[in-house]
Order: sequence, then C-alpha cells, then structure tokens
Amino acid sequence: MHIHTKLRSGASGFSLVEILVGMAIALLGILVITQVSTNFEAQKRSTTGGDSANNTGAIALFQMQRDLRHAGYGFSRVNVLGCDLTVSGRVLTNIAPIVINPAEITGADAGTDSLLVTYGSGNGTPDGDGITAQPSTGVYAVQTYVSFKVGDKVIATPKTKASPCTGGSGLIVDQVTAVTAASTSISVQTGVAGMTNGVVYNLGQTVRAVGYAVRGGALTQCDFVTTACATASNWIPIAND
Repeated sequence: MHIHTKLRSGASGFSLVEILVGMAIALLGILVITQVSTNFEAQKRSTTGGDSANNTGAIALFQMQRDLRHAGYGFSRVNVLGCDLTVSGRVLTNIAPIVINPAEITGADAGTDSLLVTYGSGNGTPDGDGITAQPSTGVYAVQTYVSFKVGDKVIATPKTKASPCTGGSGLIVDQVTAVTAASTSISVQTGVAGMTNGVVYNLGQTVRAVGYAVRGGALTQCDFVTTACATASNWIPIAND
C-alpha cells in the first residue's frame, strides 16, 4: 500500500505585508498609549501643584491671621493714629493698626502689596489711661496706676494731638521703670513734656510691628521692633511660591 503525502509549496509563517501591517498597528498603539500617559502625568502635576499652592496659601494666611487679629491692640484712638511712632530707635510713619504699602517696607516684588501690622500685649483699655499730672518729664500721675507694671511699653499722648504729628512732634514707645502707689504714678525711661491731661496707652511687655511682603516669590515677615528690616536678608520666608 502506498500513502501519498501532499507537501505545501511554501514555508509556514507571516508574509512581509502582514508583518508591516502588524508593525503599523503596534506603532499606532504605542502613540495612543504615550499620548494618554503624557496627558495623565500633566493632569497629575497640575492637580498636585494646585494642592500644594492651596496648602501653602493656607499656611501663609494662618501666619498672617495671628497678627491681624491683634492689630491695634493697646492703642486705637485717633490721637495716636496717623502719627510717626519711634520704637526701639526706629521710626514708623503714619502709624495705624494695619498699614497697606507702608513707606518702611521696600524691595517687595513688583505688582504685590505689603502690610505692616502693629499691636501690643497689655491688658489695659485701648482708650488709654488719663494723665492727671506730670511732676517731672519722666513721671506721669495716672488714674489707674495698678494696671501698669515695670517693663510695660507705653505711649504718652498730649491732650491735643500735634498737627502734623510727625518728626519731633511724633510719639515714642517708652518703658515703665517704676510704679508708685503713694502718688498713683508711673515713671518711664525717657518721658515727654507737656502730657498733663493727656492719655497714656499701655501696650504691655511686648510690642510688635510686623511687616509682610512678597520677595522673590515668597511671603516674608520681619518685626520692625526687634530687627533691622531695612536689610533684605533679615526678612524671614514663611511661605514659598
């Protein structure tokens, strides 16, 4: 018996055309996958960047909020506002609880605003304490001497506000050196003449004049009471971007 076997005339496999079509389909798939991956990464970076900006903004606002809540604490009457105020040897012009774009703050990024927030830490009334007499330049007889302590920072103002209240007619932050019950008076380090029937404001043991400015894309902070803020390197970054 003879068995006949039919052989294929060609070898098994893919033709050149089939290979080229397959490669074209694969390349299209790679392009689609690459495009989807690129778009996903871009969206991811945008979302992450937005979250980071939100977090940074929240931190910056929290830092500022703590100072803004206390703005003007210890002084808020019209006979203080708008005057030049000398504190720790530095002059702050046109003083107010909050000053936008004050002259003292320079070097901020173009197109940004700056803030100067001033406040004290005392327990005295923001309306101040009446000065009933002035036995000497550095001694003020006051109505409620018990509200003062040695080391408290005070601002004495005359009965009639100087006009203009600038330069030598401006105000100073002084320091209590003694409290005398017998004469219901306080003694201060420097003193200013002509304060009888005026008002003295108790700012407590600590006074702050905190500046905020955007420098180099970062929100920075400097306390004019304790630091030479005219030097750019003394500004502390508290929030970037």
